Amino acid sequence: MSSCFLLAEKLRNADGLTPLAYTHQELVDIVLKSLRDCEPSLKHKFWSRGLHRICWPVDEYGVYESEKQLLDEYWEIFNELFFLTSLSPPRSRWWFVEQDELIWDGMPRHGDAEENRLNLPVDFSRHEIDSVIFIYEVAPDSPRKPPRSPKERLQGYIQTLLHEMIHAFINNYACFCSRCKKRYKQQAGRTGHGLAWRTIAYKVENFVHNELGLELDLNRVVAAADELYKPGLVISQAKLGTYNVDSTKLADELYRRSIRGNGTFIIVESVGEHGLEIDSSSSSDDSSNGEYANSSGDDSEDQRFCPRPDNSSSNEYDDGVNTTSVEDSSEEHSEEEH
Repeated sequence: MSSCFLLAEKLRNADGLTPLAYTHQELVDIVLKSLRDCEPSLKHKFWSRGLHRICWPVDEYGVYESEKQLLDEYWEIFNELFFLTSLSPPRSRWWFVEQDELIWDGMPRHGDAEENRLNLPVDFSRHEIDSVIFIYEVAPDSPRKPPRSPKERLQGYIQTLLHEMIHAFINNYACFCSRCKKRYKQQAGRTGHGLAWRTIAYKVENFVHNELGLELDLNRVVAAADELYKPGLVISQAKLGTYNVDSTKLADELYRRSIRGNGTFIIVESVGEHGLEIDSSSSSDDSSNGEYANSSGDDSEDQRFCPRPDNSSSNEYDDGVNTTSVEDSSEEHSEEEH
């Protein structure tokens, strides 16, 4: 993808979000605004359906809903609450996929958001972009998984669904041209759990707890460890505290990865104590000068070649979220392998 898809606000769809048209920071701002301006009617809709209880309702004939029917309800309300219904078909959908056990990087996986933007031809239209979410349904007779109660299993599926919806939202609507991918590497991250995903997940998790009465764990500790770990990682205590998760749990996850990979993992009191801190969320080879150059050419019909939008985002990565503004994300970190 050589041309940039960012669009100025006046060129975006008036009746919904435009695929690939936004910076990661703008997408975070969209979700944060949705949380701040959440309509009481949407909260009432959630509560009136009893979705905060994670239980199996029955219809007038005493028939229980299936897990698929229940997750469809959570999908619908989460899409309205957090993503402005931007994940409605054809932009996104979800499926159960039965898996005995799926391991990625030594860790079991619970779901995935499969995007199509990497496999499209060069001349594709932005409106072909979509993401399919897969929830891995553990086979009932799997010997590798301890038995769980129906409620625990359903809660796990709900957590996975919302985790992957955040991925799908970012995949569908953040520009992914070579220039944006390089400049906003910290925002997207190596594993998709970069600054943008972590900020949204942190805010959404707090919202569902405080406003909806729903206890969900979006697996932010594991996601942060996935994003941060690399062999020879040297990291300060202070840096661990910037990920808005329990720093002890994060250290434990990093340690487990170092054991599996026969690597080393060192926590220091300060960056200068035992060497240079490694931060895998940014790259020392990012030579971006922080200025966005306009693409040349003209394609007014598809609006693919366009000037960079005015910097109108509010930079509200707030409420304790330690973040770096997209506009300042070119800061480089030194690395040292051990």
